[in-house]
Parts: sequence; structure tokens; C-alpha cells
Amino acid sequence: ISIVVPTYETKEQFLRELLDCVVNQTYNNWECIIVDDGSTDNTVSLVSDLQNKYENIKLLSIQNSGVSNARNIGIRESKGTYICFLDADDFYKDSSIGDLIVMAIENDVDIIRGKYCIFDGNKFNSNVCNVSNRLLNKIVDGSVYLNECVRTKTIEVVPWLGLFKKDYLIKNSLFFPLGIGYEEDQVFFLKALLCQKDNKLYQTNLCFYCYNSSSQGVTKRPSLQQALDVLAIVKQELDFIDSISLDKKTKKSSLKYVSLSFYQLTSIYGRLNKKDRLFIRKSIEKKYAKC
Repeated sequence: ISIVVPTYETKEQFLRELLDCVVNQTYNNWECIIVDDGSTDNTVSLVSDLQNKYENIKLLSIQNSGVSNARNIGIRESKGTYICFLDADDFYKDSSIGDLIVMAIENDVDIIRGKYCIFDGNKFNSNVCNVSNRLLNKIVDGSVYLNECVRTKTIEVVPWLGLFKKDYLIKNSLFFPLGIGYEEDQVFFLKALLCQKDNKLYQTNLCFYCYNSSSQGVTKRPSLQQALDVLAIVKQELDFIDSISLDKKTKKSSLKYVSLSFYQLTSIYGRLNKKDRLFIRKSIEKKYAKC
């Protein structure tokens, strides 16, 4: 397994916790690829020290170009049969990554999804990832998975919630959209589900990932760029849907999925200034009138 970790000036405390959780996994056949996106703090020196201690930790330093590019480089440089993405301020629960990779290999799936919990700095909150019982512990294709998740409103698009077979990503040119810094995982996951008709997905009940809410800090004020990112993602999703053949049910689910992406705009739009709101309205009228 290849664990891809994009970093950008991550607090030393969180980065050490992440690397400790990786090193302490009971499953030993792993590599951890740290892709540092132009940090100016001590991130590189910290990882370099650990790299000297553990030969399966790999550090790649790149010029600042965003999380999508960092993940894409990690995909291309990975050597594992399976790839997982780990955000630099989160960590794995116990030694559960080994259980996940065993299930993926035993079932020979292209994608396996688990569950996650939230860590608030003091305790683990209960599992917050709802999954339809119709999907648990069985192999389905991407359209079945999408239809059921949309029907039950349990869609989780985050890329770190499971493993992807590397051959599947490369064969289908599945990479994150460059130049997008907000909601970039929406279009990636939609393509991952539908790019190949005979793909195999497996949903397990295993809670393996810990989302560290204590690292998130103060929420930044929404920006015009975030709104433009959402519009760009929606456009890419619609173009992708138009480029493939879908049955009526899956087409409907796909468009509902796109509406979830578009809905992200509502939380941004109302907090933009008047000039930016006008710009967004004109952009929608010009590019997305058919929607």
C-alpha cells in the first residue's frame, strides 16, 4: 500500500502524530509518500529526519501548486498495489489500515470504502459516516453504489475514506483537477465511480480514519475563488456525464450528485460582496443556463 500525504506548513505536532500512526501499523508492507507543496517552515527537515530512520518514508518537495497536484504526483510515484490518501493533520485509528488492505486484496476490488470518526483533541466522537445497509460487506459496481448513496443521502466524496487500486486509477486517467483548491474531490470521486462499467467497489463497516477537528482552526471567510472553483467542478462533472453512457436511473443520480456540488455555492454566495455576487450570477447565466 502507498500512503500519499500532501503537506503544506503542517504543525509539527500533527505531522509527528501522523507519521507515528503510519510507522506503528502492524501491517508492514507500506510506503508513505510525503509530497510537500512548497512549505517554508520546518516540515521538510522534520520529514527528512524521519526518512533517514525509516526507509519506506519518501519525501518529494515541489513548488507550491495546490493539493490536487501534490496528490497526483503521489499517485504517479507510488509503488503500492493500492493507494490511500491521508491528510497531514489526520491519522489512522489503531492498526486498522492493515485490516482494510487485507479486505481489499481478498475481494480484489478497485475501490474499498470504510468509515471515519472525529477526534476533537481529547476524545474520539462516535462514527459519523452513515452507510446504507444495502451496501455493507458486498461487492457492487460504481453505478449501484452511486444510486444507493444518492437515494439514502449518504454520499461521502472525500478521497481519504478508503483505498484505490493504482492500476485502476492509471488505466482510467483518474487524477485530481489542477488549479482547483476547493471541492476538488467531488469530480474525482464521481469519475472514480462511473469511469468503468465493470468496476468493483466494497463498502466495509470498519472505522479506520480519524478526522482531527482540533487542527482545523478558524474557518476562513468564503472567497470569490472558492465560488469559481465550485462552478468549474460543476462544469467538469456535467462534461464527464455527457461523455459516458448511463442508464436513466444512474443519469438521474449523477445529476443529483452534481446538484450537491452546486449546492456548495449557496454557503459561499451570501457572504461575498455585492460585486462578486454579481460576477457569479453572470457566470452562471452565461455558462450554465441549460442546467
